[in-house]
Amino acid sequence: DLSLRADAVRAHNSAITVQSARLEAEGLLTRLPYTLQAKGATGQGAWTIDGRGVFADAGVGYELGFDGRGALGKRDLRTTETAIFRFGGPERSARVRLAASDGGRLDFDGRLRDGAANLQARAQDLGLGLFNVDLDGRVNATLALQGQGDRLDRKSTRLNSSHGYISYA
Repeated sequence: DLSLRADAVRAHNSAITVQSARLEAEGLLTRLPYTLQAKGATGQGAWTIDGRGVFADAGVGYELGFDGRGALGKRDLRTTETAIFRFGGPERSARVRLAASDGGRLDFDGRLRDGAANLQARAQDLGLGLFNVDLDGRVNATLALQGQGDRLDRKSTRLNSSHGYISYA
Protein backbone atom coordinates (compact mmCIF):
# COMPACT_ATOMS: atom_id res chain seq x y z
CA ASP A 1 0.00 0.00 0.00
CA LEU A 2 1.13 3.54 -0.79
CA SER A 3 -0.32 6.70 0.70
CA LEU A 4 1.42 10.02 0.01
CA ARG A 5 0.32 13.48 1.03
CA ALA A 6 1.86 16.86 0.18
CA ASP A 7 0.98 20.29 1.54
CA ALA A 8 2.37 23.72 0.57
CA VAL A 9 5.03 22.51 -1.90
CA ARG A 10 6.83 24.56 -4.54
CA ALA A 11 9.94 23.60 -6.50
CA HIS A 12 12.82 26.07 -6.58
CA ASN A 13 12.29 28.75 -9.28
CA SER A 14 8.84 27.39 -10.15
CA ALA A 15 5.61 29.38 -10.48
CA ILE A 16 3.60 26.23 -9.69
CA THR A 17 2.53 25.72 -6.09
CA VAL A 18 0.90 22.54 -4.77
CA GLN A 19 -1.43 23.54 -1.94
CA SER A 20 -2.40 19.94 -1.22
CA ALA A 21 -2.08 16.57 -2.94
CA ARG A 22 -2.98 12.99 -2.12
CA LEU A 23 -1.79 9.88 -3.95
CA GLU A 24 -3.18 6.49 -2.95
CA ALA A 25 -2.13 3.17 -4.52
CA GLU A 26 -2.60 -0.48 -3.68
CA GLY A 27 -1.17 -3.49 -5.46
CA LEU A 28 2.02 -4.82 -6.98
CA LEU A 29 4.59 -2.48 -8.49
CA THR A 30 4.33 -4.38 -11.79
CA ARG A 31 0.73 -3.08 -12.11
CA LEU A 32 -0.18 -0.51 -9.49
CA PRO A 33 -3.64 1.14 -9.64
CA TYR A 34 -3.69 4.63 -8.09
CA THR A 35 -5.88 7.65 -7.40
CA LEU A 36 -4.69 11.25 -7.36
CA GLN A 37 -6.28 14.43 -6.05
CA ALA A 38 -4.38 17.71 -5.99
CA LYS A 39 -4.92 21.45 -5.99
CA GLY A 40 -2.64 24.42 -6.25
CA ALA A 41 -1.93 27.67 -8.08
CA THR A 42 0.10 29.07 -10.97
CA GLY A 43 0.39 32.45 -12.65
CA GLN A 44 -2.72 31.40 -14.63
CA GLY A 45 -4.77 30.93 -11.45
CA ALA A 46 -5.86 28.05 -9.26
CA TRP A 47 -5.71 24.49 -10.61
CA THR A 48 -7.12 21.12 -9.59
CA ILE A 49 -6.65 17.54 -10.75
CA ASP A 50 -8.71 14.49 -9.82
CA GLY A 51 -8.36 11.09 -11.40
CA ARG A 52 -7.08 7.57 -11.41
CA GLY A 53 -4.84 5.36 -13.41
CA VAL A 54 -2.31 2.56 -13.44
CA PHE A 55 1.47 2.63 -13.04
CA ALA A 56 2.95 -0.44 -14.76
CA ASP A 57 6.24 -2.09 -15.60
CA ALA A 58 6.45 -1.92 -19.41
CA GLY A 59 9.34 -4.38 -19.77
CA VAL A 60 11.83 -1.70 -20.74
CA GLY A 61 10.81 1.29 -18.64
CA TYR A 62 7.44 2.17 -17.16
CA GLU A 63 4.01 3.28 -18.31
CA LEU A 64 1.69 5.62 -16.44
CA GLY A 65 -1.95 5.81 -17.50
CA PHE A 66 -4.30 8.54 -16.25
CA ASP A 67 -8.04 9.23 -16.62
CA GLY A 68 -9.52 12.24 -14.93
CA ARG A 69 -10.47 15.84 -14.88
CA GLY A 70 -9.19 19.11 -13.60
CA ALA A 71 -9.39 22.85 -13.88
CA LEU A 72 -7.13 25.79 -14.55
CA GLY A 73 -8.79 28.89 -13.19
CA LYS A 74 -12.44 28.66 -14.24
CA ARG A 75 -11.62 26.45 -17.23
CA ASP A 76 -12.42 22.75 -16.88
CA LEU A 77 -10.55 19.98 -18.72
CA ARG A 78 -11.03 16.21 -18.84
CA THR A 79 -9.31 13.32 -20.55
CA THR A 80 -11.28 11.84 -23.46
CA GLU A 81 -9.16 8.68 -23.43
CA THR A 82 -6.54 7.33 -21.07
CA ALA A 83 -3.48 9.61 -21.14
CA ILE A 84 -0.33 7.50 -21.53
CA PHE A 85 3.17 8.49 -20.38
CA ARG A 86 6.17 6.19 -20.97
CA PHE A 87 9.53 6.76 -19.27
CA GLY A 88 12.52 5.04 -17.69
CA GLY A 89 13.60 3.24 -20.85
CA PRO A 90 15.22 4.26 -24.10
CA GLU A 91 12.08 6.17 -25.12
CA ARG A 92 10.04 8.80 -23.31
CA SER A 93 6.62 9.51 -24.77
CA ALA A 94 3.22 11.00 -24.04
CA ARG A 95 -0.19 10.72 -25.67
CA VAL A 96 -2.82 13.06 -24.20
CA ARG A 97 -6.35 13.80 -25.42
CA LEU A 98 -8.25 16.54 -23.57
CA ALA A 99 -11.68 18.14 -23.90
CA ALA A 100 -12.34 21.61 -22.50
CA SER A 101 -15.63 22.70 -20.92
CA ASP A 102 -16.01 25.27 -23.75
CA GLY A 103 -16.25 22.44 -26.31
CA GLY A 104 -12.66 22.69 -27.53
CA ARG A 105 -10.17 19.83 -27.81
CA LEU A 106 -6.43 19.57 -27.33
CA ASP A 107 -4.46 16.54 -28.56
CA PHE A 108 -0.74 16.02 -27.93
CA ASP A 109 1.68 13.28 -28.98
CA GLY A 110 5.37 13.49 -28.14
CA ARG A 111 8.30 11.09 -28.33
CA LEU A 112 11.96 11.44 -27.29
CA ARG A 113 14.40 8.68 -28.25
CA ASP A 114 18.15 8.60 -28.88
CA GLY A 115 18.41 12.39 -28.81
CA ALA A 116 15.58 12.78 -31.34
CA ALA A 117 12.28 14.54 -30.67
CA ASN A 118 8.99 14.20 -32.52
CA LEU A 119 6.13 16.37 -31.23
CA GLN A 120 2.64 16.88 -32.63
CA ALA A 121 -0.15 18.98 -31.17
CA ARG A 122 -3.61 19.91 -32.37
CA ALA A 123 -6.06 22.41 -30.90
CA GLN A 124 -9.61 22.28 -32.23
CA ASP A 125 -12.05 25.11 -31.46
CA LEU A 126 -10.19 25.75 -28.21
CA GLY A 127 -11.04 28.88 -26.24
CA LEU A 128 -8.02 31.17 -25.86
CA GLY A 129 -9.08 31.83 -22.26
CA LEU A 130 -7.53 28.45 -21.40
CA PHE A 131 -4.10 29.99 -21.96
CA ASN A 132 -4.79 33.43 -20.49
CA VAL A 133 -7.96 34.74 -18.82
CA ASP A 134 -7.51 38.09 -20.60
CA LEU A 135 -7.78 36.48 -24.07
CA ASP A 136 -11.02 36.00 -25.94
CA GLY A 137 -11.82 33.92 -29.00
CA ARG A 138 -11.10 30.43 -30.25
CA VAL A 139 -8.19 28.82 -32.02
CA ASN A 140 -7.70 25.90 -34.39
CA ALA A 141 -4.06 24.95 -34.73
CA THR A 142 -1.74 22.13 -35.67
CA LEU A 143 1.93 21.95 -34.82
CA ALA A 144 4.49 19.33 -35.79
CA LEU A 145 8.12 19.55 -34.65
CA GLN A 146 10.96 17.16 -35.27
CA GLY A 147 14.59 17.38 -34.24
CA GLN A 148 17.85 15.66 -33.45
CA GLY A 149 20.30 16.83 -30.77
CA ASP A 150 20.28 20.63 -30.47
CA ARG A 151 18.28 21.10 -33.68
CA LEU A 152 14.48 21.22 -33.70
CA ASP A 153 12.78 21.88 -37.04
CA ARG A 154 9.21 22.89 -37.64
CA LYS A 155 7.74 20.24 -39.97
CA SER A 156 4.44 22.06 -40.30
CA THR A 157 2.55 24.71 -38.43
CA ARG A 158 -0.95 25.92 -39.11
CA LEU A 159 -2.77 28.37 -36.86
CA ASN A 160 -6.26 29.71 -37.45
CA SER A 161 -8.24 31.96 -35.18
CA SER A 162 -11.89 32.94 -35.23
CA HIS A 163 -10.90 36.29 -33.67
CA GLY A 164 -8.07 38.28 -35.12
CA TYR A 165 -4.74 37.27 -36.56
CA ILE A 166 -2.09 34.93 -35.14
CA SER A 167 1.50 34.91 -36.35
CA TYR A 168 4.84 33.56 -35.21
CA ALA A 169 8.49 34.37 -35.98
